[in-house]
Amino acid sequence: MKNVNRILQFFTVLSFLILAFSSHIIGQSNRVKFDKKVHDFGDILITSGHHTCKFTVTNTSDQPIVIQTIIASCGCTTPEWSRSPIMPNKNGEIVVTFLNDQGPYPFDKVLTVYITGESRPHLLRIKGVVHQNKKSLSELFPEKFSDLSLRRSYIDFGIVPKGEKRVEKLEVANTSRRSITIATSHNSKDISISPKILSLKPGDKDFLEIELNTTNSSNWGNNNAIINFSINNTKVNKDFTINYNVRDNFFNLSPQEIQNGPIPMASSSSYDFGKINKGDKITSQFRVRNIGKRDLVIHKIDSSIPNISIIYNKNVAVGKSTDINVTIDTKNIDLSGEVSFILTLITNSPTRPIINYIITGNIIK
Repeated sequence: MKNVNRILQFFTVLSFLILAFSSHIIGQSNRVKFDKKVHDFGDILITSGHHTCKFTVTNTSDQPIVIQTIIASCGCTTPEWSRSPIMPNKNGEIVVTFLNDQGPYPFDKVLTVYITGESRPHLLRIKGVVHQNKKSLSELFPEKFSDLSLRRSYIDFGIVPKGEKRVEKLEVANTSRRSITIATSHNSKDISISPKILSLKPGDKDFLEIELNTTNSSNWGNNNAIINFSINNTKVNKDFTINYNVRDNFFNLSPQEIQNGPIPMASSSSYDFGKINKGDKITSQFRVRNIGKRDLVIHKIDSSIPNISIIYNKNVAVGKSTDINVTIDTKNIDLSGEVSFILTLITNSPTRPIINYIITGNIIK
């Protein structure tokens, strides 16, 4: 059992580290506009053959652009695109074929689109679920929110640079025998939902559009927004969760601005507290110094565990330091044995947007 716990803790920390280091995010552009970034084929059968969709790209700049190449994340996805220059205010097309030749499974494929004049590529997605046999509506929508049924109980937008938007269409179904009217509420200013009211007859399906807009967000790092549903004016006692991670946005910085940015340097990357009894407090301190050429801002420090106290100065001038004081009361955490905690500092440094600090040790019951 001890080995199993150690393995589970390892993968928990590994997952947190993978999220923390995933800082290469594809952003938005003022030169081109896509009619959509995601196409959902929905539920298809393995016997239904190839499936095709189209993305339209509009040149919103004052110069011709060319789609240089498109790279698909899988050989089962074949893109074709307009090869001629796309003139200002004109459109080009990207036609994507999903071959549907690899068996029944959920798929979510990425196409990386390279366009002249763009400093980074654009990401398009196609997704859906391939089935061996036709399934009932209840089987396709297993998450029950009273008479409302969904495919899943959460949306994960991943890492989102500050000031950018993400949109996800949430498919919903009425698996009951009565007509329902759905209303939504949520606890985040970063989230908007349309339509606000949706009516479904028995057996009907439709979409709710969930938009995340971080332009005016004061939330940094990991965030969890909650959506609540009301069915025919009765609140459903089950939460739908939206996860997202807001990072600073460096895409429009020049090489000179990046070079002259703040650079955080930590005095240590880890701390081993040894062996302590359950109920004791863990205290740790490390120092972060700004060795860059601009003032450093520590937007937030995320933790892989709740109920942790972290005291620090948010703003660090050039050449100055701040102490990060950490206190963990082990009576408030449901862990024992060999444990690992990770803190992630989210900063305004283009070259070091995050710093990870790992705390390890053994909590004895």
